[in-house]
Amino acid sequence: MSRPLLKSIFLIFLLGIFASFINGCQTHGNLGNMTPNITDPGARVINKSVRVVRGSGGINTRWPNWYENLSDADLEAALFAGLKNSGIFSAVTREGETDLDVSAIILSQRSVQDNSRLETRNTLKVGYIFVDRKSGKAIWRETIETEFGSRALLAHTRYREACEGGAHENLSAFIKALSENWPETL
Repeated sequence: MSRPLLKSIFLIFLLGIFASFINGCQTHGNLGNMTPNITDPGARVINKSVRVVRGSGGINTRWPNWYENLSDADLEAALFAGLKNSGIFSAVTREGETDLDVSAIILSQRSVQDNSRLETRNTLKVGYIFVDRKSGKAIWRETIETEFGSRALLAHTRYREACEGGAHENLSAFIKALSENWPETL
């Protein structure tokens, strides 16, 4: 092989590695980063069992085209883990007979990237609903909107951290709202 051809191949190889480094790997959200770990011994306990079900009708868009936003499935998994960790309900499950069903639907999510400051901010708006399984009626609704930012060096990492952090903040606010606002009569 000629020397100029080897240099070209080497340059293409380096550009490929550089592009992979800048964009990172495309992965779904990390459940551990999205799940709040709220274990307040003084927190209110709701003497009801709850089943986490997947919400329908939420948005699952991609922004920009090569990055994935948080999906309803990711949010459902984080909601289940967050409620289980919180100890706020007597039981949390994904199957079986329970007093209540809870679901979360992503109403909107928006990410804004500021490359001059190496920052990405994610705003997440989620609708939560509890349904009494016996009557089939909605008994408690809450819409939570939160924002979270990341200043990681790599753009993909910033975006992923902003999405995961947005879910974490949203679920934390939801669990706090449950503890503070759940009606005594239910």
